[in-house]
Amino acid sequence: MRLDLKHIAIIFLLLLGLGKSYGQQLPQFSQYMYNTIVVNPAYAGTKETINIMALHRSQWVGVKGAPVTQFASIHAPISEKNLGGGISFVNDKLGYENSAHIYADLSYTIRTSYTTLLSFGLKAGISHYNIDQDLLSDPEIIQDVFFNDKLNSWNFNVGAGVFLDGESWYLGFAIPRLKNHDRNRSPFYSSLERVNYFVNGGIVHEVSPWLTLKPTFMVKMTNGAPASVDVTLNALIEDRFWLGATYRHKDALGAIGSFNITDELSIGYAYEYNTSALSSYSFGSHELLLTYNLKFRDNCRCADLY
Repeated sequence: MRLDLKHIAIIFLLLLGLGKSYGQQLPQFSQYMYNTIVVNPAYAGTKETINIMALHRSQWVGVKGAPVTQFASIHAPISEKNLGGGISFVNDKLGYENSAHIYADLSYTIRTSYTTLLSFGLKAGISHYNIDQDLLSDPEIIQDVFFNDKLNSWNFNVGAGVFLDGESWYLGFAIPRLKNHDRNRSPFYSSLERVNYFVNGGIVHEVSPWLTLKPTFMVKMTNGAPASVDVTLNALIEDRFWLGATYRHKDALGAIGSFNITDELSIGYAYEYNTSALSSYSFGSHELLLTYNLKFRDNCRCADLY
């Protein structure tokens, strides 16, 4: 028998009686090293550039109802007072569920040595969650109290992070959501918006005047779920092209390519091949990234390297 999303939703409701279920958390990205601001507010304005970014991700292409995500952000230093600020927006669709998040970020940076900066950040914002009317028009679904409790909701949340930035390396820790929000009061259904912990870092190593290597990692931890670990190696060639490979533990292999169109504007693309059971049903994941950096001065810490 062929299953569609409505039948899957009904089966999901039955499974609620067998134990707790955990909803989708913050979306994952292949090019996580270039949009650190989405999880860590301490990154806002630390590169002494006005950074504008837009990203589109289509995950598990070929699977009906698979996640589709859009992300946009802008951040920059604020005057000469070691402050940075920014705004980020995420729109995420998973099957019949839709969520949108808009957050403001504020950072404060101190110099701990001649080559090292330490930044502290806070983020605050709102999230909107709703379920498509297409699902609610099904009488098998709309009569269930699970969908009648909170079908359209707004929630406020706050987050925090720290970011340590050396001359050729960086390390960050962030909790982008400090509050749990349960959009359904069912005793069997746990919060859809849970506390996540992120640790990320990287090194920039100049091999020669025309080749620079950038290994990076991202670890995401959530209570009640296995840790997600991403490891990536990027190479900058002739200060113009980025080529790289990425691996997510027990989930995906991928390739990343980026081209610096000008000193300020770059475009990037990433493809992921699923190594999990989804590989039989999915054509992989695609991600397109557009970045604009307006530098304040020539000797700034270049955002495209970090």
